[in-house]
This record gives sequence, C-alpha cells and structure tokens, in this order.
Amino acid sequence: MEETNEIKTYITYILIMIFVFLMGTASNAQVTLTDDNFTKVNSGTSVVEFWAPWNETNMCTSWLSEITGAMYYIMNVETEKAKSFKIKVLPTVIIFNDGIEVKRFEGDIKFKLCPKKAPKKVQGVVNELNN
Repeated sequence: MEETNEIKTYITYILIMIFVFLMGTASNAQVTLTDDNFTKVNSGTSVVEFWAPWNETNMCTSWLSEITGAMYYIMNVETEKAKSFKIKVLPTVIIFNDGIEVKRFEGDIKFKLCPKKAPKKVQGVVNELNN
C-alpha cells in the first residue's frame, strides 16, 4: 500500500515536470504569420523572421526560438503584408513593439545573420523594450 502511494506520487511528479517543460518550450513557439493574422504583432514585443521557401537553409529558427521576452513568428516574404516591408535580403528579422517596427536585422553579404553576434543583439533589443 505504501509502495503504491510512492509510485503514484512519483508518477504525478514526473507528469508535472513534463507539463512544466512543455509549457516552457511552448511559450516561444514559432507561429507562421499570414496576411490574415499579422495583427498578432500588434500586442507586446514580437520578433518576426522573414523567409522564403527557396531559402530555408538560411533561416535563423535555431537561435531565434531561444529569444525570451517576445513572441517569435516567421513570415513568407511572398505575402502581400511582407511585401509592404520591402525586404531586400534574406534572412531579415524585424522586432516589433505593439505593431511598430523597432529594429531590423538583415543578413550580410553571405546572406547570413551571424549566429554568434545576432542572438545577443536581438535579445538586447527585446530586453530594452521589456524594461
């Protein structure tokens, strides 16, 4: 009987830990923006990566998904709304605060955002907006 209670307690603990882990990773889950749902960036701080299907290898998903204090979105440059931002280089990352563009990061001559420097710069801007 005592062993059964210990097992139940242990299973409950494991389930709680899994739930907490999933909630933590889902808080900055990547969401695809479209012309219809772009209004999501109108509230709070948002980091939007503009990309194209023909250029997926240069996406910044690996490090942008780790940015804290902002929602992370991706948007295809071929949508009408994306065209209004006149994206000329991929990848391009734009930080919005309550729907207003605050900062833009564009790939360099190699069409890359430096994975060593860019995450710190993007996180720094997000931190400033949240303070």
